[in-house]
Amino acid sequence: MTLNDDAPDHPKYTQLWDEAMVLQDSGIKVMCMLGGAAKGSFARLDYSESRTDVPLARFEAYYAPFRDFIRAHSLDGVDLDVEEEMSLPGVVHLIDRLKADFGRDFIITLAPVATALMPGRPHLSGFDYRLLEAARGSSIAWYNAQFYNGWGGLHNTAAYDEIIRNGWRPDKVVAGMLTNPRHGGSGYVPLELTAAVISVLMERYPNFGGVMGWEYWNSYPQVENSWIPGHHFPPIIVSATLLYLTLVTTYSRSFGTRPSLREAFPKLFKHEKEAKEHGTDRDLEDDYEEPAFYKEEVNVLKTLVFGIPNWQEWEFSYITVALNVLVTLLSLDLVFRGPLLYDGETLKFSRLGHVDHTSAKVLVREPDPRNLPIYVYLKPVTQTSWSAVDKIYYTQEETDYTYSMVFEKLQPDTSYAYSLSNDLDGAFRTAPAPGTLKAKSLTFLTSSCIKANFPYNPFAHSLSIRGLRHMSEVLKSLPSPASFMLFLGDFIYVDVPFRLSSSQEHYRSEYRRVYASPSWELPGLDLPWIHTLDDHEIANDWAGGNQTEPFPAASDPFIHYHASVNPPLPPHAPSGPETNTTYFQFSQGPASFFMMDTRRYRTQPETQKTTVPDTTKPLYGSSSASSQITEYAPSMLGPEQLQALLTFLQTPEGPNVHWKIVASSVPFTKNWRFGTSDTWGGFLSERKKILDAMHFAETSLGVRVVILSGDRHEFAAIRYPPKLTSQAYDATSDLGPHEFSVGPLSMFYLPFRTFKQIDDEDVSLAYFPDGNSKIGSVQISSTRGQDQSQGRSTLKYTLWVAGLKTWEHTLHSPASGTFGKSNLATWTSRWAGW
Repeated sequence: MTLNDDAPDHPKYTQLWDEAMVLQDSGIKVMCMLGGAAKGSFARLDYSESRTDVPLARFEAYYAPFRDFIRAHSLDGVDLDVEEEMSLPGVVHLIDRLKADFGRDFIITLAPVATALMPGRPHLSGFDYRLLEAARGSSIAWYNAQFYNGWGGLHNTAAYDEIIRNGWRPDKVVAGMLTNPRHGGSGYVPLELTAAVISVLMERYPNFGGVMGWEYWNSYPQVENSWIPGHHFPPIIVSATLLYLTLVTTYSRSFGTRPSLREAFPKLFKHEKEAKEHGTDRDLEDDYEEPAFYKEEVNVLKTLVFGIPNWQEWEFSYITVALNVLVTLLSLDLVFRGPLLYDGETLKFSRLGHVDHTSAKVLVREPDPRNLPIYVYLKPVTQTSWSAVDKIYYTQEETDYTYSMVFEKLQPDTSYAYSLSNDLDGAFRTAPAPGTLKAKSLTFLTSSCIKANFPYNPFAHSLSIRGLRHMSEVLKSLPSPASFMLFLGDFIYVDVPFRLSSSQEHYRSEYRRVYASPSWELPGLDLPWIHTLDDHEIANDWAGGNQTEPFPAASDPFIHYHASVNPPLPPHAPSGPETNTTYFQFSQGPASFFMMDTRRYRTQPETQKTTVPDTTKPLYGSSSASSQITEYAPSMLGPEQLQALLTFLQTPEGPNVHWKIVASSVPFTKNWRFGTSDTWGGFLSERKKILDAMHFAETSLGVRVVILSGDRHEFAAIRYPPKLTSQAYDATSDLGPHEFSVGPLSMFYLPFRTFKQIDDEDVSLAYFPDGNSKIGSVQISSTRGQDQSQGRSTLKYTLWVAGLKTWEHTLHSPASGTFGKSNLATWTSRWAGW
């Protein structure tokens, strides 16, 4: 028995089964489908007591593995897609056996082509579905009718109407549709038309059975409109509120006679006469008999909790209507206050990018031509006189009025101040010179994911970023100043809570709004920031390449606001204004860094295939859309970036560099079991090449490898132990690359747990999912003795949650038991064989 083309326990399906458990834990039923393209499945299960040509033993031989498979994965049901000749007694026997083995709550559905439910029409199953419904209808939950490939269509309601006229109940007939024109030979109906047809069917048949789509993984609408938690809520909330108000105002008599506001709140709307007669009214209160407490409590519950007006309870009814309107207004405030009030077009600012021991990059934005040209001045902070070092003649709309300038020929380990003639200024300190005592140490921060005013506070500035306040607190708590922030993507959330546009101007405005936040005025945040790109700067779980919309529009502001002042490109990487290379490499003190771009160059993950449809009828539930399959080599990085990374990992470092640090905007581990395919868990073949290179670097170059990642709104630390044998990993030491995955800086955290160690290759060290603000600090220091050549370097990683120190972990380089930096010949020979 196979699942698509492989055994159900194949490692490629580990993520599927883990996600199935998550779905079931959330109350969602998970079923499997039997048959379809798997010709012969039902011929082998076609047994009944009336048949003498098929022994029961043959049925048992093929049924037992299927039964055990359902039990092993605790599936909730099965969809029987009979697309070959099968007898009616045979399918009845199979249904009876499934119910006997799994109980009355086990869900059984069938997937006939639509004509099988019409009178006198040809179909694929061999038996009469009306007779099956008459015999075992109580055991069949519904029918996933296939309205495509010439067996009926959903371009109008005619085919479905004919089925209902044939005596079928609408609640048992689910309309099956193609979700992508590449699926099937014919019958794809555009979503706009399908939606209109389904709307008519829902109105015509109030107990309409629903919709089935074949198949999910690349269904339309695709990446740009992919679902985000909360993404559909704003239009739903507004629509529901308008409908609610319409019902309350138009059909108020259904809830009792609606009083006026004056009648409901007489104390707020008193007539002068009523005020004079107030004493008389008070005398009558003694004769008023209160209603029973229980009845009043129920009425209040229905009115306030469920929002159902009861005009016998005037005050509460008006209050519940007002609360519903208020919630809607708050939702609109969350979505629209920032974009409407702060487009950032007039924003001017400067910020620090990459700073090394002889140079510093600074980004300037100046949209006002009256402030041009801009004169740039620089001086060491210990001096009083300024030096004119640059003159910015113009800023252009082409770069959203940004300009990246570079201060060069600076002195190492020196504090500088710069000043611009448009009233912008700043300060920075260059890195210590390589080989000096101070260059043995380095401190920096890392995090990912920013969304202004999230979690939402209606009284906060719409551009406030709560996580920056926590970052300011962390910076004050560090024993030594941080040299930079390594930010691992999702600097903007263009699609949360609602995508307003996919234009280049909208992407630019999202960056401007982040930089316009008043939170940047907090102490310490003017340190250098360097950035990687991730999905929410484009679209959720982006894997659509760098030419597909909206990537070009999304890439534009990242290039101008971030990449332009990032560290240098790796040696031999494509360069020039047309290449837009966005992976970077640099060294600072005791560490060298490689910053990956995991979005621009990635393909679809390994679990998916590209296909070329043919004109034959692909069977429902087949493992591919056709018999002709074209497979690509899945890649997260693309060939040039992968080679640059492998070269970085295999290149020996200088005597004072003890750490190779790889930055990834998505987790390197496969331990995240929800959305795994968006992480390196979806690119295991490419990951293996990189992980092998990391292990060789540790064992042969005398350095330690650390992976810093983001994206997930959870923290986890993972060790990748070296192999002792082909099957066993070192579980006793701290050898092997380590990953620290942290986020968000300022966003929501996941309320459910998605991290789980599944093997000994990715060893979990720590997991902290809670917290709307998480920051990692990395402190590298020398632990050498008097003989400097025998020294070691220590890296301490600290997790800060909401500004509080939560967890620490310490590594040493070189690790005990490794070859140090002496065995380079071994490395070179083994690398050459790759």
